[in-house]
Amino acid sequence: MLQGLKPHFRPGEQFIGRNFAWAAGRGGQLLVPLVVGFMLFSPTQAYVEALTHGRFDGSFFQYVPSFFAHLQPSWHLWWIGAYAYHLWFLAFLLLSTLIALPLFLWFRGAAGQRFVEHLSAWCAHSWGIWLFVVPIAAIQLTLRAAFPLYTDWADFLYCFAFFVFGYLLFSKPSFTEAIRRQGRIALSLGIACFLLIGVSYFAGYLTSWEASPSYSPGYLLYQLLRSINTWAWLVFVLACGMRYLNANNRVLRYANEAVLPFFVLQQPAIIGVAFYVVQWNLGVLTKWLLISTLSLALTLALYELLIRRINAVRRLFGMKPRHRPLRGPVKGAVV
Repeated sequence: MLQGLKPHFRPGEQFIGRNFAWAAGRGGQLLVPLVVGFMLFSPTQAYVEALTHGRFDGSFFQYVPSFFAHLQPSWHLWWIGAYAYHLWFLAFLLLSTLIALPLFLWFRGAAGQRFVEHLSAWCAHSWGIWLFVVPIAAIQLTLRAAFPLYTDWADFLYCFAFFVFGYLLFSKPSFTEAIRRQGRIALSLGIACFLLIGVSYFAGYLTSWEASPSYSPGYLLYQLLRSINTWAWLVFVLACGMRYLNANNRVLRYANEAVLPFFVLQQPAIIGVAFYVVQWNLGVLTKWLLISTLSLALTLALYELLIRRINAVRRLFGMKPRHRPLRGPVKGAVV
């Protein structure tokens, strides 16, 4: 009888429908806190920035209309970071989710499964996991000089590559096993790359490359080194996490639920606290400790007292509603 209640999908339609539903849910979970965070915190951060740089001397309510009036969207993605501040990360996640859905659907199909099988077989070899450096380096070598600005296309595609890697690396145990085996090698490569980048900095080359991006051999070599460095440290961190942090407890569950609202709140809290603390006649270390401690306490207080406990506010920050436990037996239940 229950079979007749199910929707009648042709082969593959039910799977695709579920994935588009997942994308819509994921998109809403990111879009709502992105919009809420932008409306609440971006004008505030811009106002503090304008005050400290002498570009505005009126009240906050006088500044807000000018902030929205001067929004200038562009096909260059740097404008997202310029106006949304730290929330560019949520915008990138949202775009990545929507763009990657067809690719993830392909991975789940026959041709995609064969590709993933071949890739996992390569990663079973000792150096196979380092194949993932290739697309990272390709993005850096081809796009970084053309789009050097923060949160522009080079940054987006760079982050998008890691978004796709996250899907692949946990799709089969062979990928995670390869990461476990390469942890020590990744640490060695990461240290070597870090030292080489440090040497180029003290030699004066790094400052020149960052100031004047180009397709010169030195700049391209630097971007290749950065790509290897990034992947090496990522593999090492993941290997450590798999070996030592593969557990679940009350603290981790609390922290996992708090990730998105904590991210939205933390930078405005830091800027708000720092705006006052930097004006005090204290040493740099004391100011840093005060800003770090007070902004963390403020973020946690706002999350715990305002966001976590109120379902309407939870939704605004991308959290699922909080279901209260039932009191007493449910009517009609068998006890």
